[in-house]
Amino acid sequence: MSRKKWIVKNADKALAKELADECQIDPLAALILLARDITDPVEIDEFLSDELVFSSPFELPDMERAVGRIEEAKQKGEIVAVCGDYDVDGVTASAILYTYLKDNGYNVICSIPKRLESGYGLHNDIIDELKKKNVSLMVTVDNGISAAEEIEYAKSLGIDTVVTDHHLPSNKLPDAVAVVDAHLPQCQTEFRDYAGVGIAYMLVCALERVPCEEMLERYGDLAALGTVADMVPLVSENRMLVKEGLKVLNARKRVGLNSLVELTAIGDRKIDEQNIAFTIAPRINAAGRMGNSMRAFELLTETDGKKAVELAKEILDENVLRRETESEITSCAVKQILEQKLYKNRFITVFGEQWHNGVLGIVAARLTERFGKPTAVLSIEGNVARGSARSIEGFDLFEALSSCSDSLIQLGGHKMAAGLSIEKDKIPEFSEKINRYAAALTTVPVSTLTLDCRLNPLGATLNTLDATLCLSPYGCGNTEPIFGLMGMTVYAVHPLGANGNTLKITLRRGDALAVCLKFGQGLKDFPYQAGDTVDLAVTLKENIYKNNRMLTVMVKDIRPSNEDEDAFFRDRAIYEKFMMGERLSQKQAELITPTREDMAAVFRYIKGRNGFKFSPEMLWFRLGFAPSFGKMMICLEIMKEFGFIFSDFDGENCNITLAKQMEKRDFSSSETLKKLKSRED
Repeated sequence: MSRKKWIVKNADKALAKELADECQIDPLAALILLARDITDPVEIDEFLSDELVFSSPFELPDMERAVGRIEEAKQKGEIVAVCGDYDVDGVTASAILYTYLKDNGYNVICSIPKRLESGYGLHNDIIDELKKKNVSLMVTVDNGISAAEEIEYAKSLGIDTVVTDHHLPSNKLPDAVAVVDAHLPQCQTEFRDYAGVGIAYMLVCALERVPCEEMLERYGDLAALGTVADMVPLVSENRMLVKEGLKVLNARKRVGLNSLVELTAIGDRKIDEQNIAFTIAPRINAAGRMGNSMRAFELLTETDGKKAVELAKEILDENVLRRETESEITSCAVKQILEQKLYKNRFITVFGEQWHNGVLGIVAARLTERFGKPTAVLSIEGNVARGSARSIEGFDLFEALSSCSDSLIQLGGHKMAAGLSIEKDKIPEFSEKINRYAAALTTVPVSTLTLDCRLNPLGATLNTLDATLCLSPYGCGNTEPIFGLMGMTVYAVHPLGANGNTLKITLRRGDALAVCLKFGQGLKDFPYQAGDTVDLAVTLKENIYKNNRMLTVMVKDIRPSNEDEDAFFRDRAIYEKFMMGERLSQKQAELITPTREDMAAVFRYIKGRNGFKFSPEMLWFRLGFAPSFGKMMICLEIMKEFGFIFSDFDGENCNITLAKQMEKRDFSSSETLKKLKSRED
């Protein structure tokens, strides 16, 4: 995993105590809210309130017209098609509206596009199929706002459309009977960041003509599932929807969904938002990713227990296939990045023949996490490459891709994620353009990790966890609290699990002892050892074993203590700029130009240990942060130039080995040093 820059919040403890007293919450919860810029007592009360207050669905644009046209369809006996999307948001939205219409006597069918054949949203071939089935009204959920041409085509065939969507509208709105989207300027609701399932839920409340609070018992579980999965901000009405929806979900009344849950690791345990995000949603998504999202829809609407179990097993099998496919493509992509040294680029582009389109977004996210660079993953089919891109904080992906629009066939997305298509032959041109765009940015973006506050190791208790539970449910816009355990000394490290890929790390600070778990890393790959002083970013989890509540401290990240982090990221950026052949200012060149003594110190350390296998950052740590990181990296380049060392980089570790034979070389004769001098502006 690429090194992240920590942003450690330092809220006013005295003010937190005042807010805690005024709002009658724990001071720690108040401190976290302050760290997240939620400072007004009224705002805090509203954020934490259990009172269910939703907007009227009729405050959404065109809702009255939408309801009127749908009710007209029932009166006339028309066939209504619910047109959804293949992700969890779209499938849950489809399930809510379809179930409501069916239960209330409508003649209704459901249409969800196949991801690999049709792609996102409405298409003319889908409309043609609906026409054959005598559909006269389409109601879109989680799509439609950008389908102006397709809706015009449907109208020409005598099919009316009601659009319900949550995506941003373009300049041209579809000519539909009604367009229900909270992002339209005429929207009267204060809150607008609903998921597609949130809009669909408000539609059924409008059809029933009851306040939104009254339909939660029937559809709150599906609404919570889609809202969490779509990563919309879990604040305001979304927060209430998920909070109440989790109660319905844990009642286990929906046969199909419960069949799936019981076959996962969750079993009969309590379901929370984390279970949705990391267990339930990925499995439902797998159906759409691997080709048949209707299977997920059928699962969510199935009432027969036996059929539900069969569908759940099929979806779990598809999830296994999804994971295998994802792993295979990720391995190919990593190999390409390492062999071609693409990790040196500011923007990474990888591609392969016939890579499965359903998992490219996941692969892009994994590569972005590993290499700390915005990444596009493309699958070539014939002369066209299609794929997904993911970004890091501070790099506007959509703006960057838009700067290369003349090289692209199609583009859609936002700051952090996007989809694109491009002619195969233009991939090198695109890569050059977007890296040129990235190089022109005044600041080099880096991956960040925000910590809400520092935590005394004695405070890592169930009481601390309980003090913050009022802030849940957690998700986008309201993340799980992350605490900093600073200046901890590693006491012992032990592998756990059958594969040894979980570490139990025991740490001390003074008389305080902390035991933490780090998942996904084996002992041989763990760079720290007993005696090292480190900082840890951790989360607190409840673990129930044999009816006993226990606390698990989970490590999200770990770094050396007392490191000048700003200097590290500054030097790394300068070094990367130099290695890409770009000009440096005199000051920049000076910051990374080593002396002969620096070179000797680095070489002595490596020689004394017969090589080094961890990250460059860890080598800097072992050197006691001297020389500076930038100078150390140039020393390594000189050593490679002189043939003193060999170094293979795997995206994280530098794997340095010593040459068997070395000739004495004049430090000042280094071509690397000469290039460094010549690059000065």
